Amino acid sequence: MKSNIFLRVIIGLSIIMYSIIGFAMPVATQDALNFANSTGKALLMSFQEKDLSKRYKELDEIILKYVDIDYIGKFVIGKYWRIMTPEQQQKYMDIFKRYGLSYYKTLPLDFASTLTYEVVSTEVDGKFTNIFTVVNFNLNSQAQTIALVFRVHEKDGIIKVVDVKVAESSMLLAYRSKFYQMIAQSDEEIDWFLEDLEDATRAWENSLNESLISAQKSLEMSDIKVRFAPSPTGWMHIGNTRTAVFNWLLAKKLGGKFLLRIDDTDVVRSKKEYEDAIRDVLVWLGLNWDEEARQSARTARYDEVVAQLKSQGRIYACYETAEELEVMRKKLMTQGKPPIYDRGALRLTKEDIARYEAEGRKPHYRFKLNEGVIAWDDLVRGHIQYNAANLADPVIIREDGSYLYHLPSVIDDFDFSITHIVRGEDHVTNTAAQIQMFEALGGKAPQFAHLPLLTGKEGKLSKRLGSLGVRELRAMGIENMAICAFLAKLGTSEVIEPWDNLDDLAQSLDFSKLGRSQPKFDEEELKLFNHKVVHQLKYSHIKDRLNVSEEFWEAIKGNLDTVAEASVWQDVCFAEVSPVIEDKDLCATAAEVLPNDLTTDDAYNNWVNAIKQKTGKKGKDLFHPLRMALSGLENGPELKVLLKFIGYTKAKARLNGQKA
Repeated sequence: MKSNIFLRVIIGLSIIMYSIIGFAMPVATQDALNFANSTGKALLMSFQEKDLSKRYKELDEIILKYVDIDYIGKFVIGKYWRIMTPEQQQKYMDIFKRYGLSYYKTLPLDFASTLTYEVVSTEVDGKFTNIFTVVNFNLNSQAQTIALVFRVHEKDGIIKVVDVKVAESSMLLAYRSKFYQMIAQSDEEIDWFLEDLEDATRAWENSLNESLISAQKSLEMSDIKVRFAPSPTGWMHIGNTRTAVFNWLLAKKLGGKFLLRIDDTDVVRSKKEYEDAIRDVLVWLGLNWDEEARQSARTARYDEVVAQLKSQGRIYACYETAEELEVMRKKLMTQGKPPIYDRGALRLTKEDIARYEAEGRKPHYRFKLNEGVIAWDDLVRGHIQYNAANLADPVIIREDGSYLYHLPSVIDDFDFSITHIVRGEDHVTNTAAQIQMFEALGGKAPQFAHLPLLTGKEGKLSKRLGSLGVRELRAMGIENMAICAFLAKLGTSEVIEPWDNLDDLAQSLDFSKLGRSQPKFDEEELKLFNHKVVHQLKYSHIKDRLNVSEEFWEAIKGNLDTVAEASVWQDVCFAEVSPVIEDKDLCATAAEVLPNDLTTDDAYNNWVNAIKQKTGKKGKDLFHPLRMALSGLENGPELKVLLKFIGYTKAKARLNGQKA
């Protein structure tokens, strides 16, 4: 019975995954995300608390055990389903019904240009278990897709949809391949289905594999150089730290160089204290840099490039105010069009410009994108492409003449021969425009790797919102290697485990093991991981931080949460302690039978046995009063470990209630 259910689940979920394969598309607009959120919340209420029989409870347990709902929810209805004939679609529908799955599709809704809303769900006898919803919409031929991910949990036969997330469309080849192999080995009667599926997806697989191979080959380049480019406009948060860690590890693994570039073009918000803090964090983490640059010192170079690009017609002046641009944006959205700048500034006459300047307007400047497809093979995301016609020309210079991020970053990467750029996925759209900037400079774009953004309890991590940073973690006693190892493996398919050093950690770096979902940074998980790191720290790593012997460190480290706690037990063993006497008679007897030599292997056990014989005490009634008298603390390393360091004289005095 159970194996049959398992087979049905695997086949059914595989069919969903294969029938919804599609290429990754740009992130949806905010209006579409809002629409999807509101729709998702409505569905969340309608599917809440569905009763299941024992059989359906078992079914859901299998789903939760073998399927990562977050990943499956990100597979979206793709082009292969749409190009099937009605007969082919009906064949898949028959399979859905046969294995207890249903497929629903509403009528198109009047939103933007076109929009369809679709639901794929696991259903048995009308009882829903896992719900996947997809919103597809088209804005003037700019196809975009988002998926709503419903996560379900089961308790006492009740299924509850516990949350709903909006996810960007994505592909996850590892999960797709895993399910393919499982069903291919399970039942001959679906061979015909697999043959159909093979034909429908072969082209997509080849394209994706070629992209990944191309991206991986870039790691075999010589003269590797990466950079970390923080802005000193706030305290360095854990998200920026993760970017620094990945860049440093990549440079170390490939034998390349690591450049620290201070992006301080924002004169108003950049502060020296923030820059100093960035340097302190990097040094403490062990992420030393080979070269350094500062953008504020390179303004003349940026001006030189801008003059060159202006002469080529790639940079043009614009006179619209922020208010006018906002009106234009809202008008386009109302018409169901993407909010892309219409290049109205290129149609201005000399008279128009003179009138604007007479009004006191100062121009801002945009970089003009050439028509065509912009594509690259990302080390994390695979093949990515944008149509330049669907992107707005980015603003590169403000009205006050100060530079925005885009162009100076490209000029620096070009001048310093940066080969690889590892940064957050929030820069994906920037990358499309910056690739054309590299080409305009006569260079080739570096290899990109866009990391999924970390999320935390307060949502998106932001240095300006005061999110947790390395300074705070260091003050809590978190080890530098704990932070680096935790960040390097968070969101990957690998186990997060302690590493002795950064060099070994670097050799384990593998972008192919990074997932596409946004990993959650949990401070409590890091603290627990730090305990493991401390327990495995070698004496050589702490000898310059603590004035303790190697024997003492090895004896107590297994009971420490942080290295700093060692000083507490150092004081207990070697400094003066005021004992806490809970059982005066017991402690007096313990002092009476205390052996003179506490360093032998059997000294402690013989002592405890003698106390038991004389008092009849055991368990907590025996050990807790002894611990409080000897250490004055409720918990800690074993008394057997502490006693030989405390020594006979101090131990006897404390047992007799004396400060010693």
